[in-house]
Amino acid sequence: MRPTLPALAACCLALALAPDARAQSLQTLASFNGTNGANPEAGLTDVNGTLYGAASAGGVNGDGTVFSYSAVSGITALASFNNTNGASPESGLTDVNNTLYGTTHGGGANGAGTIFSYSAANGISTLASFNHTNGANPIAGLTDVSGTLYGTTFFGGTNGQGT
Repeated sequence: MRPTLPALAACCLALALAPDARAQSLQTLASFNGTNGANPEAGLTDVNGTLYGAASAGGVNGDGTVFSYSAVSGITALASFNNTNGASPESGLTDVNNTLYGTTHGGGANGAGTIFSYSAANGISTLASFNHTNGANPIAGLTDVSGTLYGTTFFGGTNGQGT
């Protein structure tokens, strides 16, 4: 007797959800201390073996940091946001030719968030500030498509529902 499609799908789902027989453990590699950042909300980006991310709080001004992590040095704050250049980065970073790009949920010229870049040579550079008309309060990261960055905002735009 051939199994029905729903029965086969249930079997595959059960196999996919079955826990691995080997025991798994988590290892804490480093902890944020406020100075190097606090409350990282997104994943990490690997650039040549070093991990980079953004923390939504902490740093010199309490507005968040761009940080790196390596097994040798642990977490290092590379730059701090200061509200003028953005505040509260909540997204991951996108690497384009060793320059990192991201968004901040707040701060900038209009308090509605920014698009920024980070490089060791230039630190944080604000590329654009949101003004509600062009969007406001981005949460998601940016996607690089052939050298053009794309992203979304949570609020703003024609109907106030995001862009």
